[in-house]
Amino acid sequence: MPLLQTLHVPPMVPKLPNSPVPNFPTISSNFEKFDPKITKDPIVSLTPSAIPPKTKPPNNQPTTTNHPPPPIIMQSLATRLRIRQVVTETKIDLSPPRRVTKQGCPAIMFKRDDYMIKMAESCKYTLIGKFYSHMPKMEVIRKKFITQTELRGKVKITHFNSRHIYIDLDNEHDRATVLDSKRMYIDGVFMRFQVWTPTFDPNYETPILPVWVILPELPWHCFHKEFVTLLLADVGQVLHLDMAFMQKTRGSVAKAKVQMDITKPRIQSVWIGFDENDDPNGEGRWQDIEYEDVPLYCTYCKHQGHTPLACPISRRDAERNKAKDKEEELNKDALTKHTGMISTPIVLTNAVSFRQQVPLEASTTTSQEERGKAKEQSTNPNKNQISNEQWETQKRRNFKVMGLCICFQVRRDGFHFANRDPWNLLLVTQLSYACLPI
Repeated sequence: MPLLQTLHVPPMVPKLPNSPVPNFPTISSNFEKFDPKITKDPIVSLTPSAIPPKTKPPNNQPTTTNHPPPPIIMQSLATRLRIRQVVTETKIDLSPPRRVTKQGCPAIMFKRDDYMIKMAESCKYTLIGKFYSHMPKMEVIRKKFITQTELRGKVKITHFNSRHIYIDLDNEHDRATVLDSKRMYIDGVFMRFQVWTPTFDPNYETPILPVWVILPELPWHCFHKEFVTLLLADVGQVLHLDMAFMQKTRGSVAKAKVQMDITKPRIQSVWIGFDENDDPNGEGRWQDIEYEDVPLYCTYCKHQGHTPLACPISRRDAERNKAKDKEEELNKDALTKHTGMISTPIVLTNAVSFRQQVPLEASTTTSQEERGKAKEQSTNPNKNQISNEQWETQKRRNFKVMGLCICFQVRRDGFHFANRDPWNLLLVTQLSYACLPI
């Protein structure tokens, strides 16, 4: 049978003019206007009969209005952190400070234990990271630091200045691990770790560094961390022990990483006493102490890496002081050569003592005859005493020369000459008399 004969086509029913319209929702288009009476719920019929009519409330009932809900108070992140800090903050009992003044500015004097111990208790696991060139971004530093270290606890890295950062750790194991590595490269930039102290100064480097301490021929039963910590308490703080010590795979020496001040005298041996009566002179043995790869430290510039003899800053200051001393000697020689006199104090007590003074060689007004008379008078004061008129003339001439010398040195040294000795003040006051015409 052909395919066309199998299909059943319903007969076409003509649309009558008075047939009812089916109640289906109309398809909206973009050109229709918005009608608030029509709901957006497709389940609800969109015919006008489905929309309830508006009813006015009776006259005896007031109209009710829907008030908006109260506003929600949103707290900022800083406010929430401040509230959390107040809850978790531990208070410190500090002694009342003493208020004084220093150099015209207010000063507050705290107790040493409060400043060095109580307030520093929360920073006992803090380290310093120092960059010797430009510092990378803080985001890069935090990311690289976490990836290069294996920490058990949390870490907080904060910015201090263009070369230093604070590294806050929360346990002793992480602090010893980071400090033992000594250095780290972050984004190709070298960074060195340092111990934080309450007296930290970014212009200087601390001399407290981790050093390997060796205990040769330590007794086999003494290979315990508690024993070595007590044994090396005078040397420094024991950070950790090496793997051979912990596993007892090497009995010749015991090595411990100790945090110590390398500027202090190093202890070379310690007495281990085990006498029953606790007598220091009783039974016991000496234990030698050796140090391995102690870093160099300069006590002049307070930086690591060199000794005071090889310090470039010390050499520079020595050269400057040497040049300054040489310049002062040249100025002194030039002044002595120009004035023709030695700057030694001359005390003018009376006329008799001044008569016995030898005339100055720089005086160009004195003649050869007067010089000879003055020399003869100085060798034999009782022979040929000069008259009062000659003495007055010679005194005026000498004071003229001395006044010229004082004026020259006052101009050169900025009145430093007249204010040094009391006899200079006496000479300056008599210039008016000395410079009178003869």
